[in-house]
Parts: sequence; C-alpha cells; structure tokens
Amino acid sequence: MKREPGNLLIWGFGNHEPIDMYRRCGISTTGGVPGNARWLKKWHNFYDSDESVALLQDMGVNILHCRFYKGMGWEHEQHDFPAVREFALRCRKRGIKVIAYVQHATLYWELMQKEIPHLRAWAIIGANGKPAIYAGKEYWRWAPCPNNPEYRDYICKILQIAMDAGCFDGVLFDNVGNYPCYCPRCQQKFREYVKTHYDFDFLDPDYIELPPMPAIDSEVQDPLQQAMLSFRQETLTEQYRQFRDYIKSRQPDFILSGNYPLVTMQYSAFNLGGDMVELSKVFDLIMSQSSNLVKVADGCVISQVPELKFARAAGIPDLPLTDGCAATLDLAEEFLIARFCESLFGGGILVERSAMRPKRGGEPDMAVIAHRKQILNRIKAWHREYKSLLDMPHYEPIGVLFSKESVYKSYDSVENTVKVQESLMRNHLPFRCVIADANGIKMENLAGCTTLIVPGAKLLSDKVVTQLQNFAGRLIVIGDECGDYDENYAQRAENPFAGAEKISMPEHQVRLARFRTEIQYVKDDWRQYFPDMPEVELNAESVVDFKCDDDGVITGVLISSPVVSGGGTVALPEGEWFVEPFGEIKRPAEYKDGKVVIPTFRGGCIICCE
Repeated sequence: MKREPGNLLIWGFGNHEPIDMYRRCGISTTGGVPGNARWLKKWHNFYDSDESVALLQDMGVNILHCRFYKGMGWEHEQHDFPAVREFALRCRKRGIKVIAYVQHATLYWELMQKEIPHLRAWAIIGANGKPAIYAGKEYWRWAPCPNNPEYRDYICKILQIAMDAGCFDGVLFDNVGNYPCYCPRCQQKFREYVKTHYDFDFLDPDYIELPPMPAIDSEVQDPLQQAMLSFRQETLTEQYRQFRDYIKSRQPDFILSGNYPLVTMQYSAFNLGGDMVELSKVFDLIMSQSSNLVKVADGCVISQVPELKFARAAGIPDLPLTDGCAATLDLAEEFLIARFCESLFGGGILVERSAMRPKRGGEPDMAVIAHRKQILNRIKAWHREYKSLLDMPHYEPIGVLFSKESVYKSYDSVENTVKVQESLMRNHLPFRCVIADANGIKMENLAGCTTLIVPGAKLLSDKVVTQLQNFAGRLIVIGDECGDYDENYAQRAENPFAGAEKISMPEHQVRLARFRTEIQYVKDDWRQYFPDMPEVELNAESVVDFKCDDDGVITGVLISSPVVSGGGTVALPEGEWFVEPFGEIKRPAEYKDGKVVIPTFRGGCIICCE
C-alpha cells in the first residue's frame, strides 16, 4: 500500500477498544479514556454514532482503525460486533477506510476460558514455569504461545470473520511480538532449529533448553542466546507470513498492517522477538508506536524522522504513532505542526489521535477538534499545492548503514547508530537509511548515494564487508570497532576497515527506554566533513528535507521544527525561489549570494523553485 499521488492519508481514532477492556483496566488507557468512569458507556455510544463519524470526516480523517477483536474470545466479543459493523459502515459511507483492530499478544483468560477450556495450553510459559503476563503487570492478560497451531488457526478464523463482514478494508495487528516461551513445544522446536541452523560442536542439541533472555541494552555474545534470538524472530515472522498468505489468497486487496515499537530498540528484538527488517516485507503498512512525541524536553529533540527513514528504506508506508495513549492535550502548537510536517515531508501517514479524547462526562471536546481541523486543513492545502514537489525523490546523497545484526545483538552499535543519525539531523545534512543484514546490503537503498557511513556497527557479515569495501563512493567508518566481528559476534583476526576514512564518534548522551529515545545533543561541527552538501544556517532543532528532480538537482526544501524558528539561510542554485511558512502566504524568497533566506516560522516551512 503506497501513498497515491493526490491522496494524503490522515489516520484517526479514539475508541478502538471494547468497553469491557476499559472497565477491566479501570484506569485511563488507550484513547485517553478512564476505564472506571461512570460516563464511559455514554462516550462509547457517542463514538459509534454518525455524529462522531461526521466529526472525524470534518477533521479530514480518511482512514482509521476501529475495535474488532481484543483477545477476549469471539464468543464474548461477537455480541459487540453489530455496533462495530454499523460504525464501520458509517465510516465507509463518508469515504473513510476502516481497518479492523486485532489484538495479537493477549488472551483475556478470565473470559476466554469459557470458550476455550484448555486456554492455558495456548499461553506462553515463562522461565518461571507460569503463564507469561502481558506487559509484566496486567495479570488478567496472558500472552499466546507463537508456536501453538491452535492459536494460529483461531486467529485465521478471526481474520476470515473480518473479511466476510463487508465493512472493513483491512486489519491492524496490535502488539506484534511474543515474549519468550519456555513451554515443552517451544523447547523442542528450538532444539530442532539449532540442529538445522547451527553446527555447535561444544554442546548436544538434543539436551539444550531455551536460555534466559539477554538483558536489554547488552552485548549478546552467548551463542545459544543468539540462536534463541534468531529462532524467536523467525517464528514471529513465519507466523505473520501465514496470516498474510491466508488473507491475500482470499482478498488480495485486504490491507495487512501491524504495530510494533522502535526499530532501534533492543526491547523490540529481545522482549518481543521482532525482526523489523523481515516483518516490513510481510505487512502492507506499519504503525511504529512509541512515546517519541515530537517536542523538545530536557535538552533532547525528540523526533519521528529515524522511523520514517527506515520505513522509506524498507519500502513500506509508516504511521508514526507518537502520542502515547492520547492522554496529552497540552501541547504547544509548534509541536503539533512539526509532528504533522515530519510525517508529510517524510512520506508517512499523518495520525490524529488525541482530538477524539473525551472530556470528563463523555462529551467530545469541540474546541480541540476545531483546533486540529484548522491545522489539518492547512496541511491538506499544502499537500494539494505542493503535491508534485512532495512526490519528487528525496535528495539524500549520504547513506547511514542500518546493520540488522549489529542493532539486534550489540547495544553499543544501537547507541552508535542513533548518535550518528542525530549529528546528521542537527547539522541539517541530507541522509538516508541503508538496510543491511547477513545476506548483504539492500542495494536499491544505494541508488544516488555518494557517501556511505558505517556508524560503529560491530557485527558485519563477510558479504557486507566486501560490499562496503567495494562501494564506489566515499566510505566513512565511525568508531574503532566497525566490522570487528561477523554476524555471529565472532571476532575477526584484524579489522577489515583499517585503511578507511574515519571520523570520531559523536558525544551525544543517549537514553533508550522501552518505547522512547532521548538524545541529549552535544553541539558538534559535522558539516566540516561534508563540504559539498548544501550549506544550511538554521536552529539545530529543525529537520531539513531536500527534494530533487530525477537528475539530482534540488527543487525544494521542506523544514519542520518543534520550536519556533528564527529562520536562517540555505545555499541553493540560482532560480525563482518561493517560501511559505506554515499558516502564511507563499511569497518570493529573498535570494542573495547563492542563498535563500529562511524566514521565521512556526512548526514548518516550504521552499520551492518555480
């Protein structure tokens, strides 16, 4: 599913959970809805109404996901389905695509055991021998074993119901991932996996057991833990291939989408068993959920840009869901505009989540809805006005290697990758993501790439090392340990890039949490290393996207900033340049000494050549 020319996708939602989920949680949760509110049913009924759908349409929402299956068992949830179907049909009548929400990682055992008496056999068994608890705290939710064929078949039944309903355009799997399972079935499958994929002469695979999960933010050097990581990732990916095959063999145009956290989080790989490189080949679009709400806080510039760049490299549309549980409304307007602009400029799907958060008492907050409508109308106007510019290629001659094995197995490499990306962003240097795994570099990512940076990636296969050594452009190695190890963390006799051009690692302070990336930027002067890149004088918080024609000539500059920018300058070829700060009128740009003056702007600014 790609963004078609002239079609700007704006994704909205506010009540994609069944009312029983809210009540069971009893706290403020998804959609900013308090589960213990006495007025909960009032809000629930309002959201299903045509009045609510009209508000969503009026804001510009043209795609959303709605509740369908939460993991409570279809015998229980089917009683809510008539209301769900009516809501979906109301949306489609107003031109809104509807994606059915399907919870992947939850078994609500207090309800579902009535339908499935042997449900405990479907649950993940933790290392302690007990069913794994969702998120480690919601004791009423077990997580399902990824190798249980009955559970897979049950989900296929749910998918068939969605396809037969005649009111959905696709499904969204929430919480793509599975915690480590130590049940006898998984233990045996792991032994078979090790026999097939590894030649460990220092152990007998008939007697091994799944090892403890590596600590998050660690170097995974234990060979059996590495094997466990690969086993779990392949299991999860194969599970979704089965779901994809099931859907596409019946309805090829039915959208398959999935929600998983940040690609640079070892939490994704370790706790959830997610291989984002392979999963991106399975889905039609991805939702990258995090708490990286676009803003500036504690000296950190928080951005969606790295996720958007990864998605572009993977060739899949991304919906960067970065507002937590939609509980935050007290945002500076420039934060909101910057969030929308980052998605618009980065080729992602815009999402408006918190506008449909209810006021206390169950009424919609019309003032918030009107405010978001005003901003989204301007975004839509930009898309209409600059459609041809937005559809042009990104000018990104600098590539940054995203080494899958390095990111999954080495926390040092994770930190190095985000540090390098941060320096490039804050110095307004045009870079792209270049994906690589043990099988090699994704070569289409290199088209038009003249400089390739290896950002402190420790684990590189022989094939990737050879491809890097043979790269026809400028190769820059950051740090001293790039390629010291192969994809299995086996140390090479010598570093393969001893004679390569090297730059010191940036000194930014990195704080990676479960769903959040914070990088305290330490001002540097990376521009000195790239004298041929367009010169930009602008506040460091801004993100600059260059657009170009098929010959690589820059035709426009797209700028977002989560703080009010005092403007600056950008070196551009001579031409008839125009500027349009967000919310203002397009006007001729001041051009002097080969530079276009960037005016003061709030949230976003477009510079184009006519």
